[in-house]
Amino acid sequence: MKKLIFLTIMLIVISHLYSKNVITPHYKGEKTTMFNQDIIDIAKKNTNFRKEIITGKNSQIVVMSIPVGGDIGQETHPSTDQTLLFIQGRGIAILNGQTSEIAPNHLVFVPAGTQHNFKNTGNEELKLITIYAPPQHKPGTVQKTKPQEQY
Repeated sequence: MKKLIFLTIMLIVISHLYSKNVITPHYKGEKTTMFNQDIIDIAKKNTNFRKEIITGKNSQIVVMSIPVGGDIGQETHPSTDQTLLFIQGRGIAILNGQTSEIAPNHLVFVPAGTQHNFKNTGNEELKLITIYAPPQHKPGTVQKTKPQEQY
């Protein structure tokens, strides 16, 4: 009996630890809200560091605005692929320590498990659209500035 109680408690603890890193998308068996808008215009007008646009069962679209001299912050998504499309500004991409330039119309694919950061080295805000698969942020996320506690 004690062994069964111990195993039950361990399962609850483990599931709680893992659930902190899981994002619940809008999709819960019902249809995801459809989206058909000018995403380039939305990205150019965005002044928030990060703003979730739509989240589906398997992916999520987010727009970002990185201030001059700012960066996204070095991070690694263990089980999420990230695709970034740069709309405005100039900067550098750092993927697993390798640096390359980014500019409007550049697309960067970051496979899950890749350490990465993107820095604005230009003289205007760096505007981008990013797709996470699976979703990375809670639906409705709007962060006006870069959250310091994450980086």
